[in-house]
Amino acid sequence: MRICDPLLPVLAREFDTSLAAAAATTTGFAVAYGATQLFFGPLGDRIGRLPVIVAAILIAAGASIACALAPTLQVLVVARVATGAFAAAAIPLSLAWIGDNVPFGERQPVLARYLIGQMLGMTAGQVGGGLLADWVGWRSAFWGLAVLFTGAALMLYRSMQNELAARRAAAAAAKEAAARDVAARRPGEAGAAAVSGPAASGFLQQSRVLFSDRWAVTVIGTVSLEGILLFGAVA
Repeated sequence: MRICDPLLPVLAREFDTSLAAAAATTTGFAVAYGATQLFFGPLGDRIGRLPVIVAAILIAAGASIACALAPTLQVLVVARVATGAFAAAAIPLSLAWIGDNVPFGERQPVLARYLIGQMLGMTAGQVGGGLLADWVGWRSAFWGLAVLFTGAALMLYRSMQNELAARRAAAAAAKEAAARDVAARRPGEAGAAAVSGPAASGFLQQSRVLFSDRWAVTVIGTVSLEGILLFGAVA
């Protein structure tokens, strides 16, 4: 997210343009990052948190390689927009995964460790981007980013496989228990336990409920303004 901040003077000099023009690498990432989170939330609900994260950050790794190879500023901006669009899946879906898998009583320390890692990552991006640009050139910062994305995707893929195996085992055990339960019932009682729960609300319905709450709108609007000012001022 912050890797281009210290690179702006270098990019302006490299592509013989102004700092304001080079700052499109930061703005483009931020806009794409914010907009596509509306898409990844429902997709994660439908497909699963980890599969969406793994696929998205692998694409972000490819987009980072495109940044490293960019021959012009315009190509770099497009590649950064693509990076932001797919990197956006990681944080909200990770928080949702924590909510799904960590008991409420244990959630606060897990969230604290997760958010500390997030803040350290943002700081490392700014420091590392500047140092790499000085030592071996600005393109190396994006190569390093691609390696980190790929490594994270591989680790998460392994976790996903373990999670899928555990779910299959749990589903098989539940099916076996249900079969024993049906066999133990008297004839005619087998279908009595099939009770369907309420249908899940769709994304648009959930959004309407959210935006009908005055305080939710206040919080969302305030955070949007904060993001505009923060990204704008830094760039």
